[in-house]
Amino acid sequence: MKPRVFVYVKRGLACAVLLAVLLGASAVKTQERSDLAISKAGDLYASSISHPSFISPHAQPIAVFRDSVFVVNTPSDTLDVIHTKSRRITARINVGVDPVSVAIRPDGKEIWVSNHVSDSVSIIDNDALSPTYLQIVATVQAFDRERKATSFDEPMGIAFAGNEKAYVALSSDNQIAVIDVASRSIINRLQITAQDPRAIAVRNGRLYVVPF
Repeated sequence: MKPRVFVYVKRGLACAVLLAVLLGASAVKTQERSDLAISKAGDLYASSISHPSFISPHAQPIAVFRDSVFVVNTPSDTLDVIHTKSRRITARINVGVDPVSVAIRPDGKEIWVSNHVSDSVSIIDNDALSPTYLQIVATVQAFDRERKATSFDEPMGIAFAGNEKAYVALSSDNQIAVIDVASRSIINRLQITAQDPRAIAVRNGRLYVVPF
């Protein structure tokens, strides 16, 4: 069944993001620093940041599956896994640049993370019996060779229509990419008549889209 698209436009003042550009003759050196995430029980995870923050907006930054909470750690370019009972960080998975959204496939076997700056979606194995458990097993992205540019620009929200089909909001293109889960390929693009689609959800055969 082909879902109908409903768009809800938020009225009011849009948030402005200030990008500061430093100009000068001398080169600017970015010093690598480490962020420490310490859980309540004392577990220590270190992640190095080798680029400035791009201030990418979040869409769906948290997802829960059984006793695990998955959180996009945007400045660290990781997906962090937290145990619900111990409140410990049990894993930190390197993904693309500026992850902003996470979604779990309905059967729970995969975790999809949209990387806003990398223009990609990282697919992570969530089958505890698999040898690649909590590792990236595939990446969804698209490149236009003629324009020499991405055609999967600034992905945001992710939503599943069953285990066979996924939707990804492409905020800069004002599109929703329709992805075949098995082949990891884009099979269609839905044009959105509003600017900057971000959060999306599938309910009862309908795809709901919230633009900026």
